[in-house]
Amino acid sequence: MKYRLEISSVAEAEVDSIFLRLSQVTSAMKVSQWYAGLLEAIESLLQMPLGFSRFFPLHLTGFM
Repeated sequence: MKYRLEISSVAEAEVDSIFLRLSQVTSAMKVSQWYAGLLEAIESLLQMPLGFSRFFPLHLTGFM
């Protein structure tokens, strides 16, 4: 089952900011890898919305 995921304008702006900052301090290849990883993580949330818990413990999210 696929879930719906909405990305806020604040989140988009933060990603843009991080992307720009990373591009100033590391190689284009590493920035591209970071961005690809971000897109992969977002895509995985569409399949399993609580899957982010491996990166962010559930007890910190209010789900437990």
